[in-house]
Amino acid sequence: MNLLVFSGNLGNKPELKISKNDVQHTSFSLAINRFEKEPIWIYFSAFHTIAENLCKYVEKGDKLLIQAHLDQSQYESQGRELQRYQFIADYIEFYPVNNKEEWVDSQICRVKSRQVQ
Repeated sequence: MNLLVFSGNLGNKPELKISKNDVQHTSFSLAINRFEKEPIWIYFSAFHTIAENLCKYVEKGDKLLIQAHLDQSQYESQGRELQRYQFIADYIEFYPVNNKEEWVDSQICRVKSRQVQ
């Protein structure tokens, strides 16, 4: 099983992008704080509903809980075959830091990705 869970603060507000196949996607970073050390920055990709809701509801600094999986892809560059690893967000809970009208009574937004075949 390939399951990873992360908790931290959103680095920057993500931007929603649309692929050639009309798939919504975004990339974003998460700062994971460590005691008395610099934070670790982890980079993620998100698709479909997760991407849309991230771009719509979260701001820089908001707390996120992310369940993700590690994805590996291969590509060719300058005649060499290379591998790329990335974290794909499958489930996210938002814990907004700022007082926002849509987040009454510390409501938590939970978003789960649909499976793409």
